[in-house]
Amino acid sequence: MKAYRVEPLWKGQSCFIIGGGPSLKEMDLTPIHKYNVIGVNDSFKLGSWVDICWFSDCRWAVWNHEALTEFPGKVITCARCNCQHPALQVRRTEQRGLSTNPEEVRMNRSSGASAINLAVHLGVKKIILLGFDMQVRDGKHNWHTNHKHIPSPDIYIDRMIAPFDTIAIDAKKLGIEIINCTPDSALKVFPYQVLSEVCSGLNN
Repeated sequence: MKAYRVEPLWKGQSCFIIGGGPSLKEMDLTPIHKYNVIGVNDSFKLGSWVDICWFSDCRWAVWNHEALTEFPGKVITCARCNCQHPALQVRRTEQRGLSTNPEEVRMNRSSGASAINLAVHLGVKKIILLGFDMQVRDGKHNWHTNHKHIPSPDIYIDRMIAPFDTIAIDAKKLGIEIINCTPDSALKVFPYQVLSEVCSGLNN
């Protein structure tokens, strides 16, 4: 199958990437409804204001097939599978950092991290992260209870956090600003800002 080539539809603009962290349950996301939004995994279910659903796990696509077919936005994936999901497929590589080839993304060991590479291909100059807790809170990995596989609590420190260091270096080289609006996130490589303050400073 020929890889989908991501077009720079949001060139020079900003976008929000919504992860799956439990902090989302405490956040009012209304201020971001008018902006460009990528929803990682189940985050596309938050509302029709999510523009793109991104996932990297074929099992997840099977579990959510019906909801994906009803989603009005774009569905894009780097999952290596042949299941019948309505997704545009880019290639994935296991390298760390950010690829500038619009037909591939670097996986960076998590769907949330790889979504940053998707945003780069979309041409954005500012990326704002939400739900990137990178830790278990009150025994919960996610803001929802839909996942059928519960990972180890150590997965964040053992696997997921480390690749963000290389992502941060590559983003700086590309002139892309990344801000983390996840309260008390264990991901410290990007500067933290309060969501309302970020939104008040956006022009697009």
